[in-house]
Amino acid sequence: MNLYTTLKKLCLVSSVSGREAKIREEIKNIIAPFVDSIETDALGNLIALKKGAGDKKIMLCAHMDEIGFIVNFIEENGMLRVGNLGGIRLAAASYTMVVSENGVRGALCANSDAKPEDYKNDVMYIDIGAQSRREAERYVSIGDTFVCAPSLTK
Repeated sequence: MNLYTTLKKLCLVSSVSGREAKIREEIKNIIAPFVDSIETDALGNLIALKKGAGDKKIMLCAHMDEIGFIVNFIEENGMLRVGNLGGIRLAAASYTMVVSENGVRGALCANSDAKPEDYKNDVMYIDIGAQSRREAERYVSIGDTFVCAPSLTK
């Protein structure tokens, strides 16, 4: 597997903060042939060891989670009110495509009367194209998470 294919595979795995099980398993599968042991600690960290010769030791450390949104309310009109999971700059993330851990796509939007300097969670919502709460609830539940839709350009 080449680097581009590996990155693409990893980018397509939803791994919002607190829900890293899928990405952890994907990383584990990718690195298993190259390490001597792999374990997961009580906090969910993936720890891989590759034994070497000599006294020098090297540690590589990286995040496997990503920032995102959690659905905390579904409006009567089908819009999803969300909270942040991680340090998101809403003005920068607004009007981007988002995708849920279940594959539901939508757009992160702001109330039409909100100015970018006023973007806070109470003026932001995700539009998944639903026309009512009942329709939205067929695809999304309170507690579901969304991330900015991944993309990778070759």
